[in-house]
Amino acid sequence: MKTGFYNTSKMSLATKKKFVRDAIKVSYNVRVESKYVRESSRTLETDITIQEAINQCHDLSVVNRSIQLEHEKVGEVAFMNMRFKHPNYSYDPNYPNGGWLFLYCFMSIDNLTKLTTKYNLKSN
Repeated sequence: MKTGFYNTSKMSLATKKKFVRDAIKVSYNVRVESKYVRESSRTLETDITIQEAINQCHDLSVVNRSIQLEHEKVGEVAFMNMRFKHPNYSYDPNYPNGGWLFLYCFMSIDNLTKLTTKYNLKSN
């Protein structure tokens, strides 16, 4: 069964960061978001630059969203840090590991296909 997700598990951190930089160049929407507790919704991070997000993130998700959502013809690249600690945030003691930081890149399916081919990623 196709999920739309690509396998990035064998990519080194350096390759993931290069992939994200390439993704930014072909994206129509790039944004940094954070989420500090599981119950809260994500919010845009205006005081964290894209480069800072690249430096702090290490988990990569690459998805062809049209597989899951027929009407959404979009490729998504998400670079994440699930233990993000913002310097200006007071942490909830129930979540001592901090929050989540996301760098999202949204692109056309054609651009996603070019990227995944360039990096030899296979979909699950």
